[in-house]
Amino acid sequence: MQDLVIVGTGLAGTVTLVQELLKIAAEPSITPDNPVKITLLERNEAQKFGGVAYGRTAEFDLFRLNLSSKRATPFMADDIPDGFPTFPQYIVGLANDAPDAKEKQRLMGYLLDPPRVLLGDYLSHLVDLAMVKAGGKADVNTRIGEALELDTSGPHPVLHVKENGEMTTVKAAQVVLATGQREIQRPAFVENIVGSARYLEDPYAATSKDFYAQVMDEQARRDKAGLPPPQVLVLGTALSSHDCVLRLLHLGFKGKIDMISRNGLEHAGYGAVTPEEYLAGSLVGEPRAEKKAELEKTPPRFLRVVNAQAAKIAAGKPHADVETDVVTAMRREFAVLMRKGYTAEEVLGYWERFNADIGAALPDDVCGNIYNRHATWLGTHRVGTTPANTKMIEDAQASGQLEILAGFISTKDGEKLHEYKNSIVAHMALKDRVERAEDGHEGGVPREWNSAFQDGMREEARKFDFVIAGLGNTVTYDKARDPFWAGMIKKGLCQPHRKAGDGIELDGNDLTVIDAGGKRVENVAACGIPAFGATMYGRFPHPEEPGVYGGRILPFTANIVGITGGVIAMVQGLHERMMRDHALKHGLDIPAHTSSPQSLAQMQRGELGAEFGSVGPRGGEEKQKNRASRPAKLPAPSALKA
Repeated sequence: MQDLVIVGTGLAGTVTLVQELLKIAAEPSITPDNPVKITLLERNEAQKFGGVAYGRTAEFDLFRLNLSSKRATPFMADDIPDGFPTFPQYIVGLANDAPDAKEKQRLMGYLLDPPRVLLGDYLSHLVDLAMVKAGGKADVNTRIGEALELDTSGPHPVLHVKENGEMTTVKAAQVVLATGQREIQRPAFVENIVGSARYLEDPYAATSKDFYAQVMDEQARRDKAGLPPPQVLVLGTALSSHDCVLRLLHLGFKGKIDMISRNGLEHAGYGAVTPEEYLAGSLVGEPRAEKKAELEKTPPRFLRVVNAQAAKIAAGKPHADVETDVVTAMRREFAVLMRKGYTAEEVLGYWERFNADIGAALPDDVCGNIYNRHATWLGTHRVGTTPANTKMIEDAQASGQLEILAGFISTKDGEKLHEYKNSIVAHMALKDRVERAEDGHEGGVPREWNSAFQDGMREEARKFDFVIAGLGNTVTYDKARDPFWAGMIKKGLCQPHRKAGDGIELDGNDLTVIDAGGKRVENVAACGIPAFGATMYGRFPHPEEPGVYGGRILPFTANIVGITGGVIAMVQGLHERMMRDHALKHGLDIPAHTSSPQSLAQMQRGELGAEFGSVGPRGGEEKQKNRASRPAKLPAPSALKA
């Protein structure tokens, strides 16, 4: 029996492994004679220590992160283990080893626009370092297979795994479900073209390489025949859809590209600086320390409205009116703060830490509506594209090659996308794009919140040669197509998150799975994408801001920082359970930890002592003495000019 099985080795699974190996290394009672046995279960060898987002599945190394390198280190900012580089340090190290000045300059540019596969390389490097640190105290093996079922009827969880075409079982004392984004969103209007050679549903799959090659071959054929290049429709206007457009542009696509979403809103982009300026400061658009300090002097004013609703609901106020009042208060305060010179990233990033307060004060359906009906505004005002990506998209828009549409695929009559004579026909109901804040400083906020069809929308049909789904992966589990999660839901071993509608219900203290009856599924935890809702409404560490705990807003729940905060919290309880079980199995004398499922809550209040190591009090409180790690420092910018 394994002490630990981690299902999935993307970002969440990899960070879990690294954090646990560090704890094993510091555990004096564990010796190489009785190592901790850890099994990693991964469906695809190319995704090991990178997953779909940062692995090599798509075979396209020009995909970029949606944030800068300083925001991609999976440790607490003030607790970097000795000998472990931050992501910027890793990049600087590669640059300093470059054979010439030109290559060094190219690599230094990755500080601003890091490739996704480079983060995967970095995560793999962290695993290597953690393995060395743990030495023979951890026995880690990887199995390439797919978990299809989890059985919790016996004394220990058992995974049923399809491996090399055959079914087998893996028994574990502890299971961590870090399955990541396993299922692409599939709206009803694409049903008629699923399976078409002219439709790409998963832009990150290995098969996408063949699809893009087909697009470019069609362009070359038409160019040779003196015909105009093909036209492409990209579904969505947010981060995944930008990846689709950027890949076309990188490949030299010359045809017209249309992107469409309900309001036609895009993420704000970072402004460029030089690598040297970045090492000394930050990208344009990242939160400014002085502005964050100003915001932190007072809690958001809209919380007064939030906290007043309980009494009004008790008096009979309809939930729809509660939603309207809360969102209106948020919109008004946001507009005021923007006029005062704060950026959207600063405002919404500060508001995140109050998600748990919103969740505690408002009914489940109101919480779900606030973030789901208004996700476009709350999400896209956050900075989400790096400088190079931002420039390519803006240049394509300025030239007329790229057009952003606001509206719906299908009309009131319900037509869907369909294939007709080597084209895909899209019936659209279009409207004007709503106003939004420009560059994080000026402008208004969306005035139209209706997600349904509206009177006066322009209806038209357009033909496209190819359609690409840039809608991203689904994080809802109520109608999962994935066999593992469909089975978990069917057996009642988990339930969709009630307040978020995304992810599954987890114990907010240690991310243990909660079943359909509201009970803990002992020894089974989840992190990453399955923890989407829990990370939104829980109080989890913000790795970038030591001493700060809170939730995450929408896509930022699932980014590197959001996932890392949840994993760091989860691993504490996971490690304690593992050590207890390992001691019983081997007859070891390992002192029992005094923590309980309330340990995380205590830790967040700063009540835990030094025996809890890296999860102890942080921020303005006195630093722990004799810490095993020290904050790592970047080289001075002047040192990089040599």
